[in-house]
Amino acid sequence: MADDVSTRFPFINLEKALSRAELLFHADKAGKPMLVPVAFEVWGYSPKSSGGFQTVGALKGYGLLDDEGANAERRVKLSAAARRYFLDERDDVRAAMLSTFALAPSLFRALWETDGWSAGIPADTVARSHLKLERHLNDQSARALLSILKDNIQFTGLKSGVQAEASVESKLDEGGVKHPGELSKGPEMHAQKSEPIPLGVHPPPWPGQPKEPTKPIVFDMESVTVSARFDNVEDLEGFIAKLQKLVPLMPAKH
Repeated sequence: MADDVSTRFPFINLEKALSRAELLFHADKAGKPMLVPVAFEVWGYSPKSSGGFQTVGALKGYGLLDDEGANAERRVKLSAAARRYFLDERDDVRAAMLSTFALAPSLFRALWETDGWSAGIPADTVARSHLKLERHLNDQSARALLSILKDNIQFTGLKSGVQAEASVESKLDEGGVKHPGELSKGPEMHAQKSEPIPLGVHPPPWPGQPKEPTKPIVFDMESVTVSARFDNVEDLEGFIAKLQKLVPLMPAKH
């Protein structure tokens, strides 16, 4: 392969990445940088969760998140493009932005533009072989990428011939989309003051947001009912540890 494209790609699809970006948007609509542990809590992760760091990387890959600083002083905030997406109510503008977000990861863009996948994704066996031989992914990564890319195409409605924009901001500026700071200008626009949501308080749900169980573990002295979902080892191990504490209290099998 002639180009020098990274083999890294977001671990979640664009739809999930947008839902997590929207949590940050509702948590602080002023869009100020927040410490990484604060963002993790908004997403429901522990301060050192690997899933939290993966989420930061995924949102950055799609162009939804910016970061600054390092270590304990590292902060994240929604990118200008992400804020415009959540503020703009025009379907055509939002649809165009989705296509740009979907092709923001360099590997996705290379497959779409350089490798010709915009004309149609090859059959799974051919696509996986290409990813392993030409793009140097292992088998697990090739399967994951193919699934995520298909999800993104279905979610955004990407069509043949669509090319990634060099800059989401420049595309929107040329299209006349107002910057967030300009939204309060003019008699037809009314800026509303929004307050950051305190830690521990969940932001209001958005349309289509799945309901999370209020009690992931229910024990009635005779049975245990669990309802939980995990995307990292640390949280899963913590959940298992809680279940282990119930073992001595459970009745013996008859």
